[in-house]
Amino acid sequence: MPTLLNKREHEVGVLTRVWLFIRASYWFIPAIYGIIAIILAFLSHQIDQYLWGNPQLLDSIPPLFLSDFDLAYTLLGTIAASILTMTSISFSSILVVMTTYVTQFSPRSLQNFITDPHTQRILGVFISGFVYAIVLLLLTKQQAGITDVDVLISPVIAVLFAIISVGFFVFFVHHVAKWIQIRNLIESIYNDTIKVMDKFWENQKDVKPDDPWEDWEGEEILDKPCTQVKSRKSGYVQWIDLDGLKKQAEEDETIVELLYSHGDYLAGGLVVMNVYGDKKQVSEGNYSKRVIIGTERESIQDIRYGIVKLVEISVRSLSPGVNDPFTAIEGIKHLGHMLSALCKKAYLENYVHDSKRNVRVLKKVYEFKDYLYQSYFQIRHYGSSDSAILAAILDSLYEISTHGSDMIKKDVWSFTEYVIEGMEHHTFLDWDLSRLQEKLDRIAVISAPGRKDHVRLRQPKKGFDEHE
Repeated sequence: MPTLLNKREHEVGVLTRVWLFIRASYWFIPAIYGIIAIILAFLSHQIDQYLWGNPQLLDSIPPLFLSDFDLAYTLLGTIAASILTMTSISFSSILVVMTTYVTQFSPRSLQNFITDPHTQRILGVFISGFVYAIVLLLLTKQQAGITDVDVLISPVIAVLFAIISVGFFVFFVHHVAKWIQIRNLIESIYNDTIKVMDKFWENQKDVKPDDPWEDWEGEEILDKPCTQVKSRKSGYVQWIDLDGLKKQAEEDETIVELLYSHGDYLAGGLVVMNVYGDKKQVSEGNYSKRVIIGTERESIQDIRYGIVKLVEISVRSLSPGVNDPFTAIEGIKHLGHMLSALCKKAYLENYVHDSKRNVRVLKKVYEFKDYLYQSYFQIRHYGSSDSAILAAILDSLYEISTHGSDMIKKDVWSFTEYVIEGMEHHTFLDWDLSRLQEKLDRIAVISAPGRKDHVRLRQPKKGFDEHE
């Protein structure tokens, strides 16, 4: 039974790696569509041959769906040329989008457009239509003069392919026009990150706190023999199979301590996890295969990668070459929405129990202040002289504090002081200070009510003045 279980888990691990490879590749889906088109071309040719062998069936087919060899050559050649033209235009449009993403938005956000299923399917339809017409044209030419029946039905199928391709081309123009807009990209990154949150973290209100005696193993693991599982290559942690680790630890009667989380970078040879238990029962390969390491970060389990993308878009928009503070404000708003959603999740749950409530895996988790700092510290640095950017950051902090616990509110207020402190090197006009003061007071009412009347912005020496 354990052998069968290990075999199934190995298959799951292989499928996960294959899925990550397919997800990161741009050619896989179009290649599949092309292969299907070749198969359809041969099937269509077989239908023609069947009709040639049974000419009595031609009477039951409307003449509109039939053509001779000369018309077939003309149709197939024209369709192949037109679809190839649409494919070329589509590739040119994709290159324009990719250039825009790399130069103005974020190289990391390019992955969102490339891996978008609509983009890959549209190219797949174009490629399949071209391949279908070309292959069918070759097969038809080979058959010319061999049969006495000068009637074909397959060109009609090619015409349907062409009509479908035109429809997809119109949709592709709309699709590119939509993706080239930065607000849609920001919304896409935000939605993808929220989906990852909902998938891998439970709502805080639905989580029952563990009884103290259920987690005692996690506090006494240092007393057990330890096997260090090292990384075989350098890269980012793309996937952690927690269920697989839990089952393996339950089978070996061990406890696994993960030293890295999703999106962390580690060099080859570093310790990925510690396995506490009888060393004779531990096989490093059974544990190391549960963590997939790759050259690129993946957002399928990595919440922080979505934050990084929004931060980079916001910071780039503040660069002198772009100078688009409105995009930065849009990114800041969505960062606030994202962290507000995080407040409701059980992101600090680091114990994974088996069916008997024994601790099997200790996860590496990040505190809320880590997410908060990563979200805003670079934007604060590059936008510290812009009152609109600072106001947007304070608005986001206010939104977060309205959804957070007392501990989160404490972190929000501490970070608010950090943001205001950065103003000391810049001079703001009275109206700007008045606006920022109003937003600061709103945060203080929720996060630090006892200090609301003691924090006043002033210029030019300090970012804020606190009167005892």
